[in-house]
Amino acid sequence: MVTPKTSHLTNSKKSSTNSRSIPSDGSITSHCTSNYSLSFPHRSTSSSPSAACKLLPRPVLPYAPIRQDERQHYLRLLHDQYVHCNRNFLNNSQSNDEITRKAVNEEFRIASSTKSKMEYLHVIKKIMFNLKKYGNEGGKTLNRHNNNINKISNIGMDNNNDNQTNHNHKVEKTGEKNSPRGLQSAPAALGNPPFPQYWDELVELCIPLERLKRHNYVIEVPIFPTSDYSPNDRINCGRCGTCFRISEISNMVKCTYHWGKINTSTYQNLNLGKKIYGTDYTNKTYSCCNEPVGQSNGCVTGDHHVFKFDNPIDLHYVKEFQRIEELRSKLKIDGNSKTQLLRKEKIKAIGVDCEMCYTDKGFEMMKISVVDFRTEKKLIDSIVHPDGDLIIDLNTHVSGVESIPKTALTFDELMIKLAHMTDQDTIIVGHGLENDLNVMRLIYPKIVDTAILFSENQVNVRRKDPLKKLAWKYLSENIQGKEHDSLEDAIVPIRIVKRHIQKLLSMKERNRLNRNLH
Repeated sequence: MVTPKTSHLTNSKKSSTNSRSIPSDGSITSHCTSNYSLSFPHRSTSSSPSAACKLLPRPVLPYAPIRQDERQHYLRLLHDQYVHCNRNFLNNSQSNDEITRKAVNEEFRIASSTKSKMEYLHVIKKIMFNLKKYGNEGGKTLNRHNNNINKISNIGMDNNNDNQTNHNHKVEKTGEKNSPRGLQSAPAALGNPPFPQYWDELVELCIPLERLKRHNYVIEVPIFPTSDYSPNDRINCGRCGTCFRISEISNMVKCTYHWGKINTSTYQNLNLGKKIYGTDYTNKTYSCCNEPVGQSNGCVTGDHHVFKFDNPIDLHYVKEFQRIEELRSKLKIDGNSKTQLLRKEKIKAIGVDCEMCYTDKGFEMMKISVVDFRTEKKLIDSIVHPDGDLIIDLNTHVSGVESIPKTALTFDELMIKLAHMTDQDTIIVGHGLENDLNVMRLIYPKIVDTAILFSENQVNVRRKDPLKKLAWKYLSENIQGKEHDSLEDAIVPIRIVKRHIQKLLSMKERNRLNRNLH
């Protein structure tokens, strides 16, 4: 029994010696380890730096927010900033392998946690900026009390910048919904800016009437073409598209529809982001039920059809439009009274947002929020009782309103409040105000609409950026998590306009100082 065992060991040593030398101790343990390394000479362990130091993005499934070649580009830029940080802040304490591994992991974390290209670019550019200037990913948030922010312009806006930055950091850290309760942490009066200079810039942002008209604003009281004019009784349902008679809207029917918007996602090939010719990578689904478009008629069934008039003449037929100065004249409001003069001094601009519902009279207002531009304090935040006898749909999934209380404001009571609060010189700030002013049936000459001024597409009037996108782009605030909040939607456009004016004033101050230096 001993001889075959020795022969087997000798043969094993010879075969192993021909391929690779055996350790000098000749032990069986060393021999077995040598055999293992001979069987897999090309494989390296996970701790080997050659396997973990390739500067390539890790795959994100099912798909990344941006293309693979774009991820590769930003990964290289991020790696350069980590090299810069290691050289200037860490005294070259990290090896090249550690820097590369850190850049790859950080880019993978960003690609996995973001859901859109805009969000991905915002996060990775912010981290690269912090690495370059502060030497860490968190940036100045690690030392909030040592902020060294642009002190060239002395316009009193720095306090608002610091508070807004701290507020955004808290929201990202806690993950709380950015609601009006969270928005209240912003300073009330913008750090007491010089309002006359601020007001001049706001007046310059008012959109000309002709441009408002191109964006479907009603700038003049409509005139009926004939004395016996009436809207067409046949109209398509605003939910399911079925043609029906307005006079029969109270009849019980089955109205099957999707209440959500159509979401379009793009599936891309994981092979370096290249698309295969003839392959459709788009996937359209409804946000309400995630059902593909065209698979069914709807996921919800209502008892009545609904309609919405778009023609200003039809809207004027249901309820008359009026200018704000005409309304004040009807109510006999004296603009030179002490109360009105004090109001003009304090309330020069307001933010407005409305929530609408479907009734037997069409699309009507059921909630309104009015916010003072300077202080961001709410002036009105009330539910309004629609004029229609039959309330068909409150759009609860969007508005959050579940019922209309009996104590709600009437439309006429709201008009009296607005007439005492505003006049033809008051600037109205909001997002997509043409719909809000249509249900209010009021005509204001001075409008600042963020959907018109700040949308990326300035050619096609129908392609306007949603407020959620603008809030993230200009304020880094994530709003409208589930349902809309009219108070929040009234405050956010004001902050976007303030941020824009702040940059304009800073730029003008820099230019003035540069001219003085030369």
